[in-house]
Amino acid sequence: MGENNINIGGQAVIGGVMMRGATSMAVAVRSVKGHIVVQDLPWKSFIKAKASFFKIPFLRGIIVFIETVFNGLCALRYSVTHDLKENTPLLQSEKSRNYTFAGSFIVATFFVTLGFIYVPHILSEFLIPSTTSVSFHVLDGVIKISLFVFYLFMISKLSDIQTLFQYHGAEHKSIYAYEAQEELTVANARKYSTLHPRCGTSFVVFILIVSLIVFALVLPPLVLFLHIPLHSQVSFVILKLLLMFPIAGISYELIKKSQGTKSVLFSLFCKPGLFLQKLTTQEPTDEQLEVALAALKRVI
Repeated sequence: MGENNINIGGQAVIGGVMMRGATSMAVAVRSVKGHIVVQDLPWKSFIKAKASFFKIPFLRGIIVFIETVFNGLCALRYSVTHDLKENTPLLQSEKSRNYTFAGSFIVATFFVTLGFIYVPHILSEFLIPSTTSVSFHVLDGVIKISLFVFYLFMISKLSDIQTLFQYHGAEHKSIYAYEAQEELTVANARKYSTLHPRCGTSFVVFILIVSLIVFALVLPPLVLFLHIPLHSQVSFVILKLLLMFPIAGISYELIKKSQGTKSVLFSLFCKPGLFLQKLTTQEPTDEQLEVALAALKRVI
Protein backbone atom coordinates (compact mmCIF):
# COMPACT_ATOMS: atom_id res chain seq x y z
CA MET A 1 0.00 0.00 0.00
CA GLY A 2 2.95 2.30 0.40
CA GLU A 3 3.23 4.74 3.28
CA ASN A 4 0.07 5.32 5.30
CA ASN A 5 0.01 8.99 6.16
CA ILE A 6 -3.75 9.51 6.44
CA ASN A 7 -5.15 9.65 9.96
CA ILE A 8 -8.18 7.37 9.65
CA GLY A 9 -11.08 7.37 12.09
CA GLY A 10 -14.59 6.03 11.92
CA GLN A 11 -17.75 4.91 13.62
CA ALA A 12 -20.40 2.24 13.30
CA VAL A 13 -23.71 3.34 11.76
CA ILE A 14 -27.01 1.60 11.15
CA GLY A 15 -26.21 -1.41 8.97
CA GLY A 16 -22.65 -0.35 8.19
CA VAL A 17 -19.56 1.73 8.91
CA MET A 18 -18.39 5.29 8.36
CA MET A 19 -14.67 5.92 7.74
CA ARG A 20 -13.15 9.38 7.70
CA GLY A 21 -9.99 10.98 6.45
CA ALA A 22 -8.79 14.58 6.66
CA THR A 23 -11.35 16.13 4.30
CA SER A 24 -13.86 13.42 3.46
CA MET A 25 -15.73 10.45 4.81
CA ALA A 26 -17.34 7.39 3.26
CA VAL A 27 -20.36 5.53 4.58
CA ALA A 28 -20.78 1.91 3.53
CA VAL A 29 -23.96 -0.03 4.32
CA ARG A 30 -25.22 -3.48 3.43
CA SER A 31 -28.51 -3.15 1.57
CA VAL A 32 -31.47 -5.50 2.09
CA LYS A 33 -30.60 -7.03 -1.29
CA GLY A 34 -27.17 -7.99 0.02
CA HIS A 35 -24.88 -5.65 -1.92
CA ILE A 36 -22.67 -2.93 -0.41
CA VAL A 37 -23.65 0.69 -1.03
CA VAL A 38 -20.94 3.33 -0.47
CA GLN A 39 -21.70 7.04 -0.20
CA ASP A 40 -19.05 9.78 -0.26
CA LEU A 41 -19.68 12.71 2.09
CA PRO A 42 -17.55 15.79 2.82
CA TRP A 43 -15.94 16.01 6.25
CA LYS A 44 -16.95 19.50 7.36
CA SER A 45 -14.15 20.92 9.49
CA PHE A 46 -13.53 24.21 11.26
CA ILE A 47 -9.81 23.49 11.55
CA LYS A 48 -8.14 24.67 8.35
CA ALA A 49 -4.44 24.70 7.57
CA LYS A 50 -4.13 28.48 7.94
CA ALA A 51 -6.53 28.96 10.82
CA SER A 52 -4.01 28.69 13.65
CA PHE A 53 -6.59 30.06 16.11
CA PHE A 54 -8.48 26.75 15.95
CA LYS A 55 -5.31 24.79 16.74
CA ILE A 56 -4.73 26.31 20.18
CA PRO A 57 -4.42 23.51 22.76
CA PHE A 58 -7.65 22.88 24.73
CA LEU A 59 -9.63 25.05 22.29
CA ARG A 60 -8.94 22.60 19.45
CA GLY A 61 -10.43 19.77 21.50
CA ILE A 62 -13.74 21.62 21.75
CA ILE A 63 -13.75 22.27 17.98
CA VAL A 64 -12.87 18.64 17.20
CA PHE A 65 -15.60 17.45 19.55
CA ILE A 66 -18.25 19.64 17.88
CA GLU A 67 -17.26 18.75 14.32
CA THR A 68 -16.98 15.03 15.16
CA VAL A 69 -20.49 15.00 16.59
CA PHE A 70 -21.84 16.97 13.63
CA ASN A 71 -20.19 14.83 10.95
CA GLY A 72 -21.02 11.65 12.83
CA LEU A 73 -24.67 12.66 12.81
CA CYS A 74 -24.48 13.29 9.06
CA ALA A 75 -23.15 9.75 8.55
CA LEU A 76 -25.73 8.30 10.90
CA ARG A 77 -28.50 10.22 9.15
CA TYR A 78 -27.45 8.76 5.80
CA SER A 79 -27.48 5.20 7.16
CA VAL A 80 -30.86 5.69 8.88
CA THR A 81 -32.56 7.32 5.89
CA HIS A 82 -31.07 4.70 3.56
CA ASP A 83 -32.56 2.00 5.78
CA LEU A 84 -35.91 3.77 5.89
CA LYS A 85 -35.87 4.18 2.12
CA GLU A 86 -35.38 0.45 1.57
CA ASN A 87 -37.48 -0.94 4.42
CA THR A 88 -40.30 1.57 4.94
CA PRO A 89 -42.19 2.30 1.70
CA LEU A 90 -44.57 4.70 3.48
CA LEU A 91 -41.71 7.15 4.11
CA GLN A 92 -40.97 8.09 0.51
CA SER A 93 -40.21 11.79 0.81
CA GLU A 94 -36.78 13.08 1.79
CA LYS A 95 -38.46 15.62 4.06
CA SER A 96 -40.28 12.86 5.98
CA ARG A 97 -37.04 10.95 6.51
CA ASN A 98 -35.28 14.11 7.71
CA TYR A 99 -38.07 14.85 10.18
CA THR A 100 -37.93 11.26 11.46
CA PHE A 101 -34.18 11.49 12.08
CA ALA A 102 -34.36 14.98 13.63
CA GLY A 103 -37.16 13.91 15.95
CA SER A 104 -35.23 10.83 17.06
CA PHE A 105 -32.12 12.93 17.75
CA ILE A 106 -34.05 15.47 19.85
CA VAL A 107 -35.70 12.74 21.91
CA ALA A 108 -32.35 10.96 22.40
CA THR A 109 -30.64 14.20 23.49
CA PHE A 110 -33.41 14.85 26.03
CA PHE A 111 -33.07 11.39 27.58
CA VAL A 112 -29.26 11.55 27.64
CA THR A 113 -29.42 14.89 29.49
CA LEU A 114 -32.07 13.54 31.85
CA GLY A 115 -30.38 10.20 32.50
CA PHE A 116 -26.70 11.15 32.69
CA ILE A 117 -26.80 14.69 34.12
CA TYR A 118 -30.08 15.38 35.92
CA VAL A 119 -30.72 11.98 37.56
CA PRO A 120 -27.18 11.63 39.03
CA HIS A 121 -27.46 15.18 40.39
CA ILE A 122 -30.82 14.46 42.06
CA LEU A 123 -29.60 11.18 43.54
CA SER A 124 -26.43 12.84 44.84
CA GLU A 125 -28.39 15.65 46.47
CA PHE A 126 -30.65 13.09 48.15
CA LEU A 127 -27.61 11.36 49.69
CA ILE A 128 -25.40 14.43 50.27
CA PRO A 129 -27.50 17.65 50.56
CA SER A 130 -24.46 19.96 50.36
CA THR A 131 -24.19 20.69 46.62
CA THR A 132 -21.05 22.79 47.13
CA SER A 133 -19.04 20.02 48.77
CA VAL A 134 -16.38 18.06 46.90
CA SER A 135 -17.89 14.77 48.12
CA PHE A 136 -21.22 15.66 46.49
CA HIS A 137 -19.63 16.04 43.04
CA VAL A 138 -17.45 12.94 43.47
CA LEU A 139 -20.60 10.94 44.26
CA ASP A 140 -22.36 12.58 41.29
CA GLY A 141 -19.52 11.46 39.00
CA VAL A 142 -19.46 7.91 40.39
CA ILE A 143 -23.24 7.57 39.89
CA LYS A 144 -22.94 8.98 36.37
CA ILE A 145 -20.20 6.52 35.38
CA SER A 146 -22.12 3.63 36.98
CA LEU A 147 -25.28 4.51 35.07
CA PHE A 148 -23.32 4.76 31.83
CA VAL A 149 -21.73 1.33 32.28
CA PHE A 150 -25.10 -0.18 33.25
CA TYR A 151 -26.73 1.44 30.20
CA LEU A 152 -24.10 0.00 27.85
CA PHE A 153 -24.45 -3.43 29.45
CA MET A 154 -28.24 -3.42 29.04
CA ILE A 155 -28.35 -2.23 25.42
CA SER A 156 -25.59 -4.69 24.47
CA LYS A 157 -28.21 -7.43 24.99
CA LEU A 158 -30.47 -6.05 22.21
CA SER A 159 -30.08 -7.79 18.86
CA ASP A 160 -30.01 -4.58 16.78
CA ILE A 161 -27.39 -3.06 19.08
CA GLN A 162 -25.33 -6.25 18.92
CA THR A 163 -25.23 -5.84 15.14
CA LEU A 164 -24.18 -2.19 15.56
CA PHE A 165 -21.42 -3.24 17.97
CA GLN A 166 -20.26 -5.90 15.48
CA TYR A 167 -19.84 -3.17 12.88
CA HIS A 168 -17.94 -1.20 15.53
CA GLY A 169 -15.57 -4.15 15.89
CA ALA A 170 -15.25 -4.38 12.10
CA GLU A 171 -14.29 -0.71 11.97
CA HIS A 172 -11.46 -1.23 14.49
CA LYS A 173 -10.12 -4.38 12.82
CA SER A 174 -10.04 -2.65 9.43
CA ILE A 175 -8.19 0.37 10.80
CA TYR A 176 -5.65 -1.92 12.49
CA ALA A 177 -4.97 -3.60 9.14
CA TYR A 178 -4.52 -0.20 7.50
CA GLU A 179 -2.17 1.03 10.24
CA ALA A 180 -0.11 -2.15 9.85
CA GLN A 181 0.19 -1.33 6.11
CA GLU A 182 -1.29 -4.67 5.12
CA GLU A 183 -3.44 -5.35 2.11
CA LEU A 184 -7.00 -4.48 3.02
CA THR A 185 -8.58 -7.91 2.88
CA VAL A 186 -11.02 -9.68 5.19
CA ALA A 187 -8.37 -12.30 6.05
CA ASN A 188 -5.87 -9.64 7.13
CA ALA A 189 -8.39 -7.60 9.12
CA ARG A 190 -9.99 -10.60 10.83
CA LYS A 191 -6.93 -11.38 13.01
CA TYR A 192 -6.86 -8.01 14.79
CA SER A 193 -8.48 -7.00 18.06
CA THR A 194 -11.86 -5.27 18.26
CA LEU A 195 -10.39 -2.92 20.90
CA HIS A 196 -8.65 0.26 19.71
CA PRO A 197 -7.08 2.99 21.91
CA ARG A 198 -8.36 5.82 19.68
CA CYS A 199 -11.99 4.67 19.95
CA GLY A 200 -14.74 7.17 20.76
CA THR A 201 -15.71 4.98 23.71
CA SER A 202 -12.33 5.76 25.28
CA PHE A 203 -12.90 9.46 24.62
CA VAL A 204 -16.27 9.29 26.41
CA VAL A 205 -14.61 7.59 29.39
CA PHE A 206 -11.95 10.35 29.46
CA ILE A 207 -14.77 12.91 29.49
CA LEU A 208 -16.57 11.15 32.36
CA ILE A 209 -13.40 10.94 34.48
CA VAL A 210 -12.33 14.52 33.72
CA SER A 211 -15.87 15.81 34.40
CA LEU A 212 -15.78 14.13 37.82
CA ILE A 213 -12.53 15.96 38.67
CA VAL A 214 -13.61 19.33 37.18
CA PHE A 215 -17.06 19.29 38.79
CA ALA A 216 -15.55 18.37 42.18
CA LEU A 217 -12.86 21.09 42.09
CA VAL A 218 -14.35 23.88 39.95
CA LEU A 219 -18.12 23.75 40.35
CA PRO A 220 -18.38 24.48 44.14
CA PRO A 221 -16.41 27.78 44.03
CA LEU A 222 -18.03 28.71 40.69
CA VAL A 223 -21.52 28.28 42.15
CA LEU A 224 -20.63 30.49 45.12
CA PHE A 225 -18.99 33.08 42.86
CA LEU A 226 -22.05 33.27 40.58
CA HIS A 227 -24.43 33.31 43.59
CA ILE A 228 -26.46 30.43 42.17
CA PRO A 229 -29.15 29.18 44.59
CA LEU A 230 -27.91 25.88 46.03
CA HIS A 231 -31.20 24.09 45.35
CA SER A 232 -31.72 25.43 41.84
CA GLN A 233 -31.50 22.13 39.96
CA VAL A 234 -32.00 23.69 36.52
CA SER A 235 -29.17 26.18 37.08
CA PHE A 236 -26.80 23.40 38.14
CA VAL A 237 -27.67 21.28 35.09
CA ILE A 238 -27.18 24.23 32.70
CA LEU A 239 -23.82 25.04 34.32
CA LYS A 240 -22.72 21.41 33.98
CA LEU A 241 -23.74 21.39 30.32
CA LEU A 242 -21.69 24.54 29.67
CA LEU A 243 -18.68 23.07 31.46
CA MET A 244 -18.79 20.04 29.15
CA PHE A 245 -17.09 22.12 26.43
CA PRO A 246 -13.87 22.87 28.37
CA ILE A 247 -14.03 19.29 29.74
CA ALA A 248 -14.06 18.00 26.15
CA GLY A 249 -11.03 20.21 25.40
CA ILE A 250 -9.09 18.85 28.38
CA SER A 251 -10.08 15.25 27.54
CA TYR A 252 -8.91 15.67 23.95
CA GLU A 253 -5.46 16.86 25.06
CA LEU A 254 -5.16 13.98 27.51
CA ILE A 255 -6.10 11.33 24.96
CA LYS A 256 -3.64 12.85 22.44
CA LYS A 257 -0.95 12.79 25.11
CA SER A 258 -1.72 9.15 25.91
CA GLN A 259 -1.13 8.02 22.31
CA GLY A 260 2.31 6.48 21.95
CA THR A 261 3.38 7.33 25.51
CA LYS A 262 4.79 4.72 27.87
CA SER A 263 3.67 6.60 30.99
CA VAL A 264 2.12 4.29 33.59
CA LEU A 265 -0.32 7.06 34.60
CA PHE A 266 -1.67 7.53 31.07
CA SER A 267 -1.74 3.77 30.59
CA LEU A 268 -3.97 3.42 33.65
CA PHE A 269 -6.12 6.31 32.40
CA CYS A 270 -6.72 4.41 29.14
CA LYS A 271 -7.63 1.09 30.77
CA PRO A 272 -11.29 1.95 31.57
CA GLY A 273 -11.93 2.95 27.93
CA LEU A 274 -10.48 -0.30 26.61
CA PHE A 275 -12.50 -2.22 29.20
CA LEU A 276 -15.75 -0.57 28.11
CA GLN A 277 -14.99 -1.40 24.49
CA LYS A 278 -15.59 -5.01 25.47
CA LEU A 279 -19.22 -3.91 25.74
CA THR A 280 -19.37 -1.57 22.73
CA THR A 281 -17.56 -3.85 20.26
CA GLN A 282 -18.26 -7.44 19.26
CA GLU A 283 -16.59 -9.88 16.91
CA PRO A 284 -17.83 -9.10 13.37
CA THR A 285 -18.73 -11.48 10.59
CA ASP A 286 -16.73 -11.57 7.36
CA GLU A 287 -19.64 -9.83 5.60
CA GLN A 288 -19.47 -6.97 8.11
CA LEU A 289 -15.70 -6.72 7.64
CA GLU A 290 -16.31 -6.40 3.90
CA VAL A 291 -18.54 -3.38 4.57
CA ALA A 292 -15.97 -1.70 6.84
CA LEU A 293 -13.18 -2.33 4.33
CA ALA A 294 -15.31 -0.92 1.49
CA ALA A 295 -15.73 2.36 3.44
CA LEU A 296 -12.02 2.42 4.31
CA LYS A 297 -10.88 1.83 0.73
CA ARG A 298 -13.19 4.56 -0.56
CA VAL A 299 -12.04 7.18 1.94
CA ILE A 300 -8.37 6.36 1.19
